[in-house]
Amino acid sequence: MIITPKVVREIGVIFNSSINGPYIKYSEYPKEEFETLFARFKEAQFSYTCTEHELKDVIELHVKIRFSSWMSELRRGIFKKYPTVGERYAHAPENVPPRIWRQMVDKWMDEGWKKTSTINKRNRTKSKLIHTTGSIPMAKHRKEMQQIGIELSPLDLFKMFHVRKNGIWASNKAKEMHVYLEKEVKKLKRLMKLVLGKSAQESSQKDIGLTKEDDDGYEDDEVEANNSETE
Repeated sequence: MIITPKVVREIGVIFNSSINGPYIKYSEYPKEEFETLFARFKEAQFSYTCTEHELKDVIELHVKIRFSSWMSELRRGIFKKYPTVGERYAHAPENVPPRIWRQMVDKWMDEGWKKTSTINKRNRTKSKLIHTTGSIPMAKHRKEMQQIGIELSPLDLFKMFHVRKNGIWASNKAKEMHVYLEKEVKKLKRLMKLVLGKSAQESSQKDIGLTKEDDDGYEDDEVEANNSETE
């Protein structure tokens, strides 16, 4: 989501190759674990033009943004396939030690976690975003545009899909979210410029995207919960 696709992949690989505790929320992720991740990232010897402190801030921001998605991917693959607690215990992902996985399953099965997820999902349904693409999926629209050589940034696509032909936003919620996202993108661009310089910033602007909603809705629930805890 920030810097370049290669760097993003490297951070994800490092994170998922070393899960040493039942940290299902970013607020639970120990500072020591991030320090280890950052040290391993530096071993990959990516070039950068900023200070090490600035680089660390950018990497830490990326981990914060992506944390709930990484956890959702871990959980979703097992929980959808195996309905019982026993089966979920028995099928730990290869990158998570069984003892730690059992603790993670227990947290996800906890009534408090489920209640928070349900509340967030209910709140989300009260303020649905109205898109303007009709019955055609937005992903299909984007693919068709790419086939004819048109490549828009995710932020531009968001605006395209939520503004009517008369130039009016389809909903106030969409307009408010676009304003918020514009501010966040500007912050990320400033960080990228510090880390990689102007040319790298321009080449990676299209890598700044939106978190898509999971089929079961849990990822967005976790994002809302994590944001409330870390802001």
